[in-house]
Amino acid sequence: MKTIEIPLKQITPAPFQPRKEFPTKGLQELADSMKAQGQLQPVVVRPKDGAYQLIAGERRLRAAQMLGWKEIRAEVREMEDREAMEKSAVENFHRANLTSIEGEDIVFDLWAAWGPNGTGDYKIMRDLSREIALDEGEVSHRISAKSARHKLGFGVGAPHAEDVSTYDLKSTAGVEDRSIRRSMLAAKVGGKIGSRELPDYAKAVKDAPKPLAEAVVKRPDRFTPQVTEKIKEIKSSEHQAAVIKEIEKHPIEPKDAEALAQSAVDYEDHETEILAAKAEMEQKFQKLLEMDAQSRAEFREKMKTPEMQKVGKAFGNIMAHTDFERGIEMEGCCCPQCGSGPEKMGWMCCGLGVRDAIKGADKRHREIMAENRKKREEAKAHGN
Repeated sequence: MKTIEIPLKQITPAPFQPRKEFPTKGLQELADSMKAQGQLQPVVVRPKDGAYQLIAGERRLRAAQMLGWKEIRAEVREMEDREAMEKSAVENFHRANLTSIEGEDIVFDLWAAWGPNGTGDYKIMRDLSREIALDEGEVSHRISAKSARHKLGFGVGAPHAEDVSTYDLKSTAGVEDRSIRRSMLAAKVGGKIGSRELPDYAKAVKDAPKPLAEAVVKRPDRFTPQVTEKIKEIKSSEHQAAVIKEIEKHPIEPKDAEALAQSAVDYEDHETEILAAKAEMEQKFQKLLEMDAQSRAEFREKMKTPEMQKVGKAFGNIMAHTDFERGIEMEGCCCPQCGSGPEKMGWMCCGLGVRDAIKGADKRHREIMAENRKKREEAKAHGN
């Protein structure tokens, strides 16, 4: 390894240079510095076809050309293509501000040329990571991002390609629907979703039904990650569609949208509780119908016991309060809060659940029975 002065015209740029753009302002500042202080660090070249190929230091070479220098100080090294490419990658990763696309290209090209599908020099990504001093996870992300970028339409030359970073592609990697992922990235480019918010949005739509995911990327200001997660708790697709429609139709704050979704969740929970109670009662009725005459007789005797009478009373109350059988009239069967009869399932008048309804009805029933007993005793005493 030696350092010599080499004529600029004998140095050619490397074909694997990851940097595609060299802003004029930055080059001019470097040229001014080199003019004032000289060349502080040599460029790195390798012998190639009777001349020299640049490995590292293209900005310094271009600045020297701007200054009109004839020669530049260079460190000459013998190296193969892979080593030259790795050296160029390290130089650019740690000394220059690469764009996302440039950073993805250099890692992808190294892996493609010398990975398992190339020469096989890199057996696993860790081998490449070690050679270019880049975290293994970052190597994986850049390779994946390169592939995804082109599939999603944000490759080199595409509109707004540079506005979609490697981080953005990494953040949305879990969104399998390509159209949803593309729309989400477009929303980020358009300023509707911040880069820091993107992972939360991607997580929210990852397993969301497509109508909901489409609503999110269309109006992320209303369908925030918190709102989306709450809507996903709604079990019925019809109920989900109704909530989505309401949020899309009216100007609504995220907190109000979340409250709307929560009301649908609460309604379904209450409905599920009622239906479960009905199913249990229907199952018990079916068993009763299947009993033979002797069994029914034995059952009637068993029902005379205090314990089973209590069960039967609770059974009657739940039938009445879920409107399982219309026309049932049962003493004490009314809402313990407002006194209303079982006009709607589950005492919807006060929003009581079935368990509270049964408990309240039993309490009220005991009170009425006690009052009737007292009246009979008073009447009997008066008659005497």
